[in-house]
Amino acid sequence: MANLDLDTSKLVDDYKQIEATIISENSIFDKTIKYLESSFNDKSLAPKDKITIQSNLMSSMAVNLTAKALEIALNLQQTKNQLELANGELELKKEQTKNQIELSKQELALKQQQTNSQIELAKAEIEQTKNQIELSKAELELKSNQTKSQIELANSQIEQTKNQIELSKQELALKQQQTNSQIELANKELELKKEQTKSQIELAKAEIEFNKARTALVTAQTTTETQKKNAVIREIASYDDQQRIKEAEIITNAVFGYASGGVAVPGELSSKMLDLIDKITPNS
Repeated sequence: MANLDLDTSKLVDDYKQIEATIISENSIFDKTIKYLESSFNDKSLAPKDKITIQSNLMSSMAVNLTAKALEIALNLQQTKNQLELANGELELKKEQTKNQIELSKQELALKQQQTNSQIELAKAEIEQTKNQIELSKAELELKSNQTKSQIELANSQIEQTKNQIELSKQELALKQQQTNSQIELANKELELKKEQTKSQIELAKAEIEFNKARTALVTAQTTTETQKKNAVIREIASYDDQQRIKEAEIITNAVFGYASGGVAVPGELSSKMLDLIDKITPNS
């Protein structure tokens, strides 16, 4: 008998399931335990004797139960392995039989093809003889027309070459026009982005001036309202922070606009963006 590879983890799982089934409620093991308990309660035995007898019986039953559960689990796995092996052999035989049938079909088809080829070859030889006769008749006429056809073909090739050259010129002009259009469009987009960036910067400056004026107004108010001094100082700081954040957002959007459009970001704009970010970033 061939050696079977045992799956230890599966063997343990099977053993646990079998053991749980054997000792489950209303099983033979459970009924036996209940019967023993009931029987010992009806007998006039010393407690020590009861314990000794029960211990021996329980130990014997546990050993037998464990051995039987393990034997069943082992048999299950061996049966499963043997079944898998038998299925594998069956599949192999099926595949071999299928291959043999396919080979027989191919051999039959090959023989049929060879027979058909021989028949076709015989027909072709007869037809070839007829064609050779006809060919000999046609060769004379063909040679007389061949020179004329070659001249016409040469003229046609010359005309085709002229057409190809003209087409190449048109394609080159079209590509040049497309390139010029793309360059012009890219320049317009670059100018538009520059204009947008300039407008955003001007807007930021206007907001800065507005906030400065507002800050000056708040500062003037603090001279007459000393009791609100701390609140005004916080408001001024808040406006300054918001202004710096707003300016940083505008410059950052402008930088991203250049980058996303594939245009080099001006060094001055990048430096200004980094300075603004440093100003609104808390020191560590």
